[in-house]
Amino acid sequence: MQGTKKMIIKNNKVIILLSAVLTFLVLLFITSIVNTDRPHKKNTVESALLNPKYNLSRIQIQYQDSGFLELINTGSFWGAKTPMPEKNVEKYLDKDPVTDYYFIADQKTVTDFIELSQSITQLNKIADSNSLKNNPEKSFANYGLDEKHAAVISYYDTENNCVSKIYFGALNQTLDQIFIRTDKQLAVYSMDSKIADFLDLRIDFWTDKNMIPEVILNHSNFNQLQNCTYGFSSILSASMPEMKNSGKKFYDKFPSLRFSKFADNYSFFNLYPDSLLIRVSDGNGTHYTIGISKTTTDDGDCYVYGLHITPSIVFSEQEKNFIKNLNCHYYMSEWTYNSIVKLLLEE
Repeated sequence: MQGTKKMIIKNNKVIILLSAVLTFLVLLFITSIVNTDRPHKKNTVESALLNPKYNLSRIQIQYQDSGFLELINTGSFWGAKTPMPEKNVEKYLDKDPVTDYYFIADQKTVTDFIELSQSITQLNKIADSNSLKNNPEKSFANYGLDEKHAAVISYYDTENNCVSKIYFGALNQTLDQIFIRTDKQLAVYSMDSKIADFLDLRIDFWTDKNMIPEVILNHSNFNQLQNCTYGFSSILSASMPEMKNSGKKFYDKFPSLRFSKFADNYSFFNLYPDSLLIRVSDGNGTHYTIGISKTTTDDGDCYVYGLHITPSIVFSEQEKNFIKNLNCHYYMSEWTYNSIVKLLLEE
């Protein structure tokens, strides 16, 4: 009996020892996996993608296969442009074809993007020139950093010099990092993946979604309107409608309404049958022409909204030149359309 008890105790000790060894080996294995992706501290540097000392004139985000989007500093606000699909390219008699979409950017989105680019962050060196020099492009492809697949952000100063050009590749989901490289150094780094949110070419991501962009309203005088008229075109004809004076509540509440998303399949600025046309001249002499047409999408009936602005002298020449190019259409809900009509009719 005594011998059996000792044997059980001995076996228990062996089991405990084996469990401890097994636990140690599992932890060692997990650590080795993590360390494969996580660089040693000696391979980390703290830096920013963009030196804050530079005043920017434009920023370009580009994918080789998908085109580009360019943010443009007009002086007091940021606008943007992106190539128009060939089917939507507009041609006018005796004029060059319009090949790009122009729109006012959401100023907070652009500011957040620039501030993130200028913030100091930890860069972890993943590969250096010794491992990349034999076939850099093939080696970059392992990280999604080759010319064909990378997203490229180029920052330009007021002299139109490219002051920083960064390639962004694949995401490391394990560590929530993104692989990056520059055009000047043969090395691959990883950094926090927050910047990936801004590697977006969609107009919907960057545009100001107010009916009249906030930066335009800042230069407007809707308290002293010169005139505000509206009219509905005939269902059978797209001829110019008879214009009537709007109700006073229109210009108090209209600027606070918002559209839903960019409408890609509309050439600017056609007045379709059964459309609403609104013309506004504010106290500063800026003229707004607004067209709203009913349409049908996969999601059902909705409305398409277009805005053309003839800016007054309160805008700089650079701002005027950009504003005159605005040519995007946007979808709006039936509720928003009915709200606009109600505002026009109310006294």
